[in-house]
Amino acid sequence: MHPRHLPAIFGAMKNGGAVSLQDMGGFHVGGRKVTVCGQPVQSLYVTPEIPDHPYDPNGDYIIEQAYLQYFIPTDPVCELPILFQHGGGLTGAQWERTPDGRPGWLWRFLQAGFTCYVIDNVERGRAGWCTLPDVWSGAALTRPAQEAWWLFRIGMADGFAARETFPNCRFDPAYLDALVASFVPRWFCNGAAQVAALGAAMETIGPCILIAHSEGGHLVQSALFARPDLAPLSILIEPSGYPEPPDLRVLSDNRLLFLMADNLDTPFWRAPAAKARQQVAALRGAGVDATYLELPERGIHGNTHAPMLDNNSDQIAALVRQWIAEKL
Repeated sequence: MHPRHLPAIFGAMKNGGAVSLQDMGGFHVGGRKVTVCGQPVQSLYVTPEIPDHPYDPNGDYIIEQAYLQYFIPTDPVCELPILFQHGGGLTGAQWERTPDGRPGWLWRFLQAGFTCYVIDNVERGRAGWCTLPDVWSGAALTRPAQEAWWLFRIGMADGFAARETFPNCRFDPAYLDALVASFVPRWFCNGAAQVAALGAAMETIGPCILIAHSEGGHLVQSALFARPDLAPLSILIEPSGYPEPPDLRVLSDNRLLFLMADNLDTPFWRAPAAKARQQVAALRGAGVDATYLELPERGIHGNTHAPMLDNNSDQIAALVRQWIAEKL
């Protein structure tokens, strides 16, 4: 990469910085066909102005597709686009704006000159979900505010009622409702379908930089093990889950950053944090360029499980861009 591009990649961006695009749009990828038969025809009432009409549910459907939105700058600074993968119970909207209304990482990386793709994976956002009976097992679940409080490490569970956060917490509890409003229903049976859809997105885009959060980190690793050539760089923000490939050396040409935030010494998070450290050690043992970074090691304290939504999100984005610049 030419040195003139480096300041644009990891430099600080002003809130009002303009972005010039040559193209933007969206499309669906992946999915599979399901045929329904033997179901009764129904009579549907839509509105008072439209008479009841028959609805025949028998026929062909496409399910388990993902939606990709893309933004291509007029003068990209990097040949590799970025693909943002959301976390569990979230959608690609988590990269657009923060709960307190500031520009999100999508805008910051566009300002830095990156081509950006944002995925709504299977069952999330504009990917939609399957309403056909007996196709997905189990019921859809949505995360309540009380769970988000301790799971995202805004504070301990017993501090929820009084909104008692961790010291120096980077998430303002005044915006908790805005965070909870971004949660959507999720099914726990669709991991393989989500990996397949992410793989289809990678194949469509071509080699890219993956940035994934939480559940997305598990999906990215699974897709990466299958097609390491399509993601030379991956940033995994507090990944949940670590699939085991037959041989970690398949990632010998890849570079990975495991980015962890603060207050990991809580009952739920001790084990996932330990597993992240173990995964990085195993990758390094296999000759893979893997970095484990806890933000407090850089003097950055108080971040939650979702640092891209915290009040210092720009600082964390700049740190990620700096790592990308160093690894390209």
